Amino acid sequence: MKKLSLSVLSFVLIFGVFFTAVGATGLGQHERQMNLSIEDIELENITDLSGQAAEIVTEDIQSEVDANVVSKELDITVTNLIEENLKDIATQSIPPIMQYATTYNFSNRDIGNSVIQSNDGGYVILGETHIYGDTDLLFLKVDSSFNIVWAYAYGTELIEDPADVRQTSDGGYIIGGTRVGGGASDIFLIKTDANGVIEWSNTYGGPADERAYALEIGHDGGYILAGTKMTSSGSTDAYLLKVASNGFIQWNRSFGVNQISMTEEFSGVSPTTDGGYVAVGSKMVQTGFGSFQSHGSVVKVSGNGTPAFTSTLAHAVFLEDVVAAGNGFIATGTIYVQPGGNIYVVRMTNSGGINWTEQFSATIFDTGVAITPAIDGNYVITGFTTPLVGQENLLLMKINNAGNAVWSSIIDFGTSSEIGRSVDITFDGGYIVTGPYRLNNLSDVLLVKFSMD
Repeated sequence: MKKLSLSVLSFVLIFGVFFTAVGATGLGQHERQMNLSIEDIELENITDLSGQAAEIVTEDIQSEVDANVVSKELDITVTNLIEENLKDIATQSIPPIMQYATTYNFSNRDIGNSVIQSNDGGYVILGETHIYGDTDLLFLKVDSSFNIVWAYAYGTELIEDPADVRQTSDGGYIIGGTRVGGGASDIFLIKTDANGVIEWSNTYGGPADERAYALEIGHDGGYILAGTKMTSSGSTDAYLLKVASNGFIQWNRSFGVNQISMTEEFSGVSPTTDGGYVAVGSKMVQTGFGSFQSHGSVVKVSGNGTPAFTSTLAHAVFLEDVVAAGNGFIATGTIYVQPGGNIYVVRMTNSGGINWTEQFSATIFDTGVAITPAIDGNYVITGFTTPLVGQENLLLMKINNAGNAVWSSIIDFGTSSEIGRSVDITFDGGYIVTGPYRLNNLSDVLLVKFSMD
């Protein structure tokens, strides 16, 4: 999943936001399948890269999305998480205990971006490190006692930005992200074995910029990536790329308006229970001549990439992550409200209808960054709260299927800043969270284990 959209990061840095942009008049919404090529990544200090992939060209399609579902915002209630905690404790709905918290340092800037529990009971973290000066991938394995088993820095002379890591059916791992440099960016995939040794690695891109912010395993064992693609006008489209388990492209589509100021992006993606995929993010919507506003965005496609519906949510909503839920899905992110922002959660059906929307607030600016199903059928969200300008505290909260808060925990380690960027359910029914731990202008990988609630 994309961990913090650029819009959210901008707010955290400057604590202010303005949602109106000026540009030319708008064109119609469209979806496109793009021509891409595959290139093997030449990684530094890595030899014997196998699985050289041939160039693949996909058919270019220019057509309108068949179904466009514009969702009307339901009545919103804002739940104060601090007050909710007091109520939950009174009814014996107590948050889980933080069992272990540690940081890992390899350079002056190390960040955890995605975490999973591996089949052997340990934990695998994908993040970034600056051990060579620029941004490279950090691929870290620790055992169940949080001791380092192996740690790799994967990189080239360019910048590698991480998206997500997932374990594959053969016990290895698939890593997705973006390679940036030379005035362009491409999506990359790296397939490793169970020991982190690279089996194959490819980049996917054409003449424009392509970026991946989220990765999931597809229904067929392949990989679905979500992010952005630059258009010929210099604007940004939301983008989906489907790749087979051997690294070959199956289909790709972009969604947006080929016009400056009309930016769209996907930050999260998930397979759906009907065999399709749903992607969430944000988009610019034209509100008048030369005037635009940012709204939440949801796109549903079939298993072969055929668009099912697009949905435009409320003004000032930025969705970060999404997960399948029964005959639909639940997404989380941020809604900007003066003077800050609230955690935003929406549940929708696979046909595009809204079941409910909820907001949660604890401080001046609160964000849901990642969501995952819990073992009891509810859903766990991680992210952060902002008690002070420039200081974030890690948030972990559970909601039920009706969108009500079950419990919430806000973790404060003192003068440092901690952000939850990824959460996974552990074999004992607890939770593992990773993100950055920042102190004195330095950043380490943060790993926090919570008990079962």
